[in-house]
This record gives sequence, C-alpha cells and structure tokens, in this order.
Amino acid sequence: MPVVALRDGGHPELVREAGELFDDYSEIPGLLDKVCANYDSYQDKMNLESIEQIAKRYYEFMDEVYTNKQQGRYSAKHLTMHSNVAMYVLLMKIRIKDKLMRISNNGLSK
Repeated sequence: MPVVALRDGGHPELVREAGELFDDYSEIPGLLDKVCANYDSYQDKMNLESIEQIAKRYYEFMDEVYTNKQQGRYSAKHLTMHSNVAMYVLLMKIRIKDKLMRISNNGLSK
C-alpha cells in the first residue's frame, strides 16, 4: 500500500518510490492528496520481497557475522558469550529446518 512517511531512520529505504516522505508534519495533507491522486502509479512502483527472500537475507547476514566473528574478523562492542551462543543456536535451528524442508520437498533420495 502506498504511504506517506517521515523521512527518518529506515523509512526511505522501505518506502522507496511507493509513497512520499515528509520532513515537516505540515507537508502531510498535500502529500496525502498527491498519493491519493496517483495511487495506481505508486502501487505499480511497489516491489515487495517474499518472506522467503527476506528470511534468506537475514540468514545470510547472521551467518556472515557469525563466521566473521569466529575467524576474528569482526568484534562487536556488545557481542557477549551469551549472544554468541544464541546466534549459533539460531543458525543451527535455521540450518536444520532448511534441511528438513528440502528433505520433505524432495524426498530422501536427494
């Protein structure tokens, strides 16, 4: 759904061309009129990723952080032993779930 959002934080990356961004709240009425008048155009510009694509990107990011941490190439200020273990357990759960999904989708022969 096309939106009008504050130009702040991650909003610009989320909205992209599927809406309008404002810096001052006084801009909202005019931007709402603009979005309503051109609703179909904004709707056509939306590029939504599937939940699978989003999950894959999160997994790849977590895997990269964990691998870099294990190889000494990354040291976060707040990555405690507990955080390390929690990240490892989560990655293992995701890998196991992925393997089970592939087995159930493709059968045991693959």
